[in-house]
Amino acid sequence: MKLLVLIALCGLLGASARCANDCNGHGTCGAHDMCTCFQNWQSADCSERTCQFGLAFIDTPQGDLDGENGVEKGTSINGAANSGLLPVQWSTALQYEYYPTDAADGEAHFYRECSNKGHCDRKTGICDCFDGYEGVACERTVCPNACSGHGTCESIAELALQASSSNPHTLWDADKTMACKCDPEYSGPDCSLRECPKGDDPLTTTDSNDAVQTITLTASADDLTGQYKLTFTDQFGDKWTTVPITVAKHATLATQATAVKAALEALPNNRIEGVSVTQEASGDNGVLITVTFDKNSGVIPALVCETAVQNVPFAAGDAVTGFTSSLAGTSPTCTVATSTAGNKEEATCSNRGLCDYTTGLCKCFKGYTLDDCSAQNALAY
Repeated sequence: MKLLVLIALCGLLGASARCANDCNGHGTCGAHDMCTCFQNWQSADCSERTCQFGLAFIDTPQGDLDGENGVEKGTSINGAANSGLLPVQWSTALQYEYYPTDAADGEAHFYRECSNKGHCDRKTGICDCFDGYEGVACERTVCPNACSGHGTCESIAELALQASSSNPHTLWDADKTMACKCDPEYSGPDCSLRECPKGDDPLTTTDSNDAVQTITLTASADDLTGQYKLTFTDQFGDKWTTVPITVAKHATLATQATAVKAALEALPNNRIEGVSVTQEASGDNGVLITVTFDKNSGVIPALVCETAVQNVPFAAGDAVTGFTSSLAGTSPTCTVATSTAGNKEEATCSNRGLCDYTTGLCKCFKGYTLDDCSAQNALAY
């Protein structure tokens, strides 16, 4: 009798068997008491989360999903010919051990959990990225030291577009490989180095020319009035804009030359150490102003001129809609041209000193002076 009761009890237990932990509410219990997990859940009892996927920096197979001690590319599974698809716990779709099965040699960077650059925390479903990687799927590199507060962290696609709009970077890592774009006067992979002034080596004998630019102010009639501003780009790529300059008719020849010289030399941080400016009549009611940069070295970009009716953008074709200027008057029309390109040397500390990249100051050799070490001085030591 006891034996019959025991057999009946075992039968009841077998009939009431169910999936482990009832699939934790994250899946359905099916044949053979196996859980089929909902999307983004996995493991035998659907208790583990699946982390975000991203394009892999380094590809790896998904592993031996069927336990036959090998990773197949879809030719056969356990000796039986088929497509190579296998059931897995982290997806409702069948998976390949080696994906994609038709990948060509050299093909790479398919989707992988945490982009193969981090471990998945199965409790939270959040990627724990390796050092140097960040993002919900560890999908991008980290800019070193957050660019030290002296730059912006940008993708290689953004940097390529800024360098050349006609040659964009569109490869797999376009939005994954990150780098620092340093502010003016800073450099280095993490923008931690402070650039020193650059100047013309005083001992070189190669002929050099000062940069010369012309500013032409014109009006449709003898009403050359109003204001304009000039923007100068320095050797570090930073831009500096003058105060408004009041237009004077060409009959007052000295007035415009003096005003332009004063405005340019008044720019902050001694960006223009000195210029020579002359003026002459241009047509019936125009003014031609010639600016010679006799102190600044290197190639000097053309000045940018802005008037009340003329907003000249810094980038070609970058016109601004609905521009409202604070400048007075309805004239002049202002154009700038480079008549002589400067070719003075632009060497760090003028090759006559050493740069302290922590302070951005030149330590000049004996006999040389000025902030860029560009002048000889027998008393300097």
